[in-house]
Amino acid sequence: MPQARKSGRSSSRRSTTSRRSTTSRRGASFKEPAALKRLNKSLGDAQRALTQLRTHTGRNAAQNTRKLHKGVGRFLSDAKRDTGKFTTAIKRDFDKAQKAASATGQRSRTSGTSRRRSARRTSSRRTTRKSS
Repeated sequence: MPQARKSGRSSSRRSTTSRRSTTSRRGASFKEPAALKRLNKSLGDAQRALTQLRTHTGRNAAQNTRKLHKGVGRFLSDAKRDTGKFTTAIKRDFDKAQKAASATGQRSRTSGTSRRRSARRTSSRRTTRKSS
């Protein structure tokens, strides 16, 4: 007897769609700048090109050439790591600014309602004093 077919969707797909819907409810989410994406792509391409160069030079390359390859490779890996750190720092700043903007909006709403209430109270007191 053949086994029953499982549904095409996996549980991991469902969890990602639910995560997406919660982020859209919270408002604008962080989007990595296009320039940073291009930079990361360029660094990855440069690393791939460097590894190809290493294979072409082979073991017959002079010691200075090997040192230069190693130095450039280290520079590229450090640059790629630092762009990752830079991306997380930008995201953190974005989140802080978003929280500050929402907090400012809530403060102005609450202070505006308290002003209205105090204005109503003073006007009601004035009308009672005039009638007496």
